[in-house]
Amino acid sequence: MLYLWPFLPVILWENFIVIMIKQMLTCVLLLILIGHHNARTASVNMESSVGVLGNFSHYVKCIFIPGIDESLYNLDMYQIVSGGQTLLASLYLNGDLVWQKNAPNDIKRRSLLIKLDSTSFQLLYNDTVCSDEKNYTCSVTFRGADGSRGDQLISNKVTIEASPGAPTMTAVPGYNITENTTVTFTCTGNVGKPPGQFQWYMYRGSIRENKTDLAATQSNSLATPSCTYTGRSSINITMTRMEQGIVMRCRVYHPTQGSNTNIEECIDPNTGFCRNGEKIFVSYPVSISLSPQSPVITADQGSESILTCNAEGYPPPQLRWYKNSDPNNTLGTNSTLKLQNLSLSDSGVYVCIGSNNINGAELNDSKQVEITVVRTTTPPPTTTSTKTTTNSKATTTASSGVTDPVKDSDKDNTAAIAAGVIVPVVVIIIIVIIVVCVCRRRAAKKSPVEEPPEKPFNNHSRINTISSRPDLVSSEKTYPAFDNSKAFVNEDGLTYAQLQLDNKPRSRRPLALDDSHTDYSDISMPQV
Repeated sequence: MLYLWPFLPVILWENFIVIMIKQMLTCVLLLILIGHHNARTASVNMESSVGVLGNFSHYVKCIFIPGIDESLYNLDMYQIVSGGQTLLASLYLNGDLVWQKNAPNDIKRRSLLIKLDSTSFQLLYNDTVCSDEKNYTCSVTFRGADGSRGDQLISNKVTIEASPGAPTMTAVPGYNITENTTVTFTCTGNVGKPPGQFQWYMYRGSIRENKTDLAATQSNSLATPSCTYTGRSSINITMTRMEQGIVMRCRVYHPTQGSNTNIEECIDPNTGFCRNGEKIFVSYPVSISLSPQSPVITADQGSESILTCNAEGYPPPQLRWYKNSDPNNTLGTNSTLKLQNLSLSDSGVYVCIGSNNINGAELNDSKQVEITVVRTTTPPPTTTSTKTTTNSKATTTASSGVTDPVKDSDKDNTAAIAAGVIVPVVVIIIIVIIVVCVCRRRAAKKSPVEEPPEKPFNNHSRINTISSRPDLVSSEKTYPAFDNSKAFVNEDGLTYAQLQLDNKPRSRRPLALDDSHTDYSDISMPQV
């Protein structure tokens, strides 16, 4: 290896030169590529808005983006028609924006050419029609930085959409609908562009039910000459009495025009996107039930009973009450029959019959209850029935062979009331009798003493010259007890006796004196 040392500087120099040449070639290539890119940076863009059918504007724009040291020759807009193309307008280097002679007059009349700047312009449509939905092309011719001529173009399709319209709804059958009949609802109308979707709702009063899943597959067809679609959707609903009074609603939902198809707004069919059907009335036979439900009712004489006849059916049933299978003797036509002050003759079978007419056929249903009125030995209560509320109707509770707690309570109350009345009356009578007896005894004490017919006299022989007779009051045969020292008094030739008589009740001791053989007496009546 030592023999190479003299040549080492040369080898290193050669390698250095090779490396430098490679790097220089790489830089040259990069500069060439960069220069070429800068010479061809021009491009053309195209913008367009979605057109909505009607008096809604939309636009198409052509935009030229030049590179360094590049300039515009002309910027053109084309409309593709039936495989060919029609030049509509051009923007030139001098800044002029002009319609081309082949531009359709309809487009010129409905649109405006607007120059945005020296390298772009737009075609603004004042309204939108179906024919506006076409392919458009923007083409640019420009001068490159090296003086060469360049061309570029871009194409795009303008899309037109359409809002849906108010649908129409039919129902088959639409009237004389009987229970378990299947009704087909069909909704037809403009579903817009692109096609919208029919949705079905059932309203039971204010309650909404989504029935869209039950609907058949929707069919759409393109309407001519319009570019909108006509949709058709059907749904089958089997009607029962549970569907009485329902309303079906058909609504068009559009994916891009959804803000105009609010589900809750279905007022004006000319501006809305839904339709309400007519209210459905389902006819079904009359059905009767009675309250109380017991087939036999026992009621006390003088009480009252209330019978309630509950009827279901459509058309609304007519009701009649009669007794003992005599339909010609109508007791009432209301749902409630009130029997007051029952007598034994009111016992019998009471019948409620209901009838309605469905498609010309009269249908009937009836229920009956037997009432037995029993004689009572005590004053009856005001009523033998208890009114209860079942399904918002008054009913009477009465049963045979079963103890009624309410009825027993009424009897207890009656006994209490009778006791409360009789006891005070008896007490008053006793008090009156006692008062009368007391008054009579007092009156008897104040009556004068009955005197005996014979005249009593004293037995003293010196005073009484009349033959002695026994005292009629006392059994005594002796002289009276008085002070004899004062027996005789002489005054004015008269002799008489002053006597002190005892004060015993009913004592009769008048005295007779002898005065010239004339009997007389001074008598002091005893105190009674």
